[in-house]
Amino acid sequence: MAKSKKNFAQTLEELENILESIEGEEVDIDDLADQVERASVLIATCRKKIERTQTRVSSAISGLKAEHDSDSNQESEEE
Repeated sequence: MAKSKKNFAQTLEELENILESIEGEEVDIDDLADQVERASVLIATCRKKIERTQTRVSSAISGLKAEHDSDSNQESEEE
């Protein structure tokens, strides 16, 4: 069965749970390496999601600015 993709909040929640487990007083040494590896994967996933979001937001803002500049130029030409 294929895993469904987690959204950012779900990924972050899993990461927080792992960190709480690692920071706890009773860390299962047999699971520690697995937990750290999983945390590393989750951190990379969160970073990628943030970078993709930044790119999309920047693109949208650039589009708005270009549209605004175009509208301003047309208004100036009409005057």
